[in-house]
Amino acid sequence: LERCDLVILPSDPNDPRKSGASANRLAEVLQAGRFAVASPLQSYLPFADTAWVGVNLLEGIAWALQHPELVRPRIAKGQALVQEKYAMQAVGEQWCALLNRQLA
Repeated sequence: LERCDLVILPSDPNDPRKSGASANRLAEVLQAGRFAVASPLQSYLPFADTAWVGVNLLEGIAWALQHPELVRPRIAKGQALVQEKYAMQAVGEQWCALLNRQLA
């Protein structure tokens, strides 16, 4: 991730084995300050405003290269989303909330 500007995350959204895939790869790319071009897995859809998520990855690469002024704000927005929802502290708080609800 240190040596790239763009990360491609290909997958087959129609593959039932991918239906439970986590957002970890995409979150890691954004946290590293890189732009992701990703297949539209269900777990990636919440990142649609922060990365390029779509079927045609070549189109996503071309878009990123043609719009560098839009890429940086998307990365920043993605980093904020990762910090809010996927950072260790946030995940820990979500687990605590869930367990507290179950115990109540």
